Amino acid sequence: MILYFSATGNTKWVAQQLSTFISDSRIYSLTNIETDIFETLEPDEPLGFCFPVHAWGIPEPVMRFISCFASRYHTPYIYMVCTCGDDCGKTHVQFRKLLQKNGHEPRFMASVQMPNTYINLPGFDVDSVEVIEQKKQKAAEWVSTIGNYILERKQGVHITEGAFPVLKSSLLKSFFKRFLVKDSYFRVTDKCVGCATCVQHCPMNNMIMELDKPIWLHNGSCITCMACYHHCPKKAIEFGKYTKEKGQYFYK
Repeated sequence: MILYFSATGNTKWVAQQLSTFISDSRIYSLTNIETDIFETLEPDEPLGFCFPVHAWGIPEPVMRFISCFASRYHTPYIYMVCTCGDDCGKTHVQFRKLLQKNGHEPRFMASVQMPNTYINLPGFDVDSVEVIEQKKQKAAEWVSTIGNYILERKQGVHITEGAFPVLKSSLLKSFFKRFLVKDSYFRVTDKCVGCATCVQHCPMNNMIMELDKPIWLHNGSCITCMACYHHCPKKAIEFGKYTKEKGQYFYK
């Protein structure tokens, strides 16, 4: 069984590729899951978690799900595959600690570098077309290898931590969560045609249409995954002043 969370499609693609490689047709999005599916887990069935790295850590909805993971459900082989634009910091350490609180132990953890989607600060932008294609090609090869590792029930950690991983996953993550993870920075411009594409792609159901324009609900659920921004066909969504003249990307 594979459980995944995805906003711009990178992680969904990885989960689907893994599903094909290991012949596991039971693949579920964490945004549409019922907890009773775990009752169907076979005693020796591997359980995989796939998610994108947010601010060098686990996205909030994934953290909540894992934290509520019922301790009575056990399987001997739990693995994690996270996606990132560059590096992951100590995301895998956070994942292990969350599982251990519920009596589980991850056996295999890996990261897959995918095209960058974070554009919310100066100096951050999507990758060039050439880099996007290079990353996709390398990712396809690496995911195939990961699939073989999982089939062989291998154990290990294959994570690109990057420079200063502890600093990134602690201090910088806290900064991002406190000051940048909020929907109050979003606004829609006059380019909007009311197509509701952004609303349809929000994984947190944090947007609705009002008078043919999208609005954010400001209920604390936004994780600034930027799915709304990247999927807008008219590029009519801005995140403060930081996304002006920035590119868009979602997995095609």
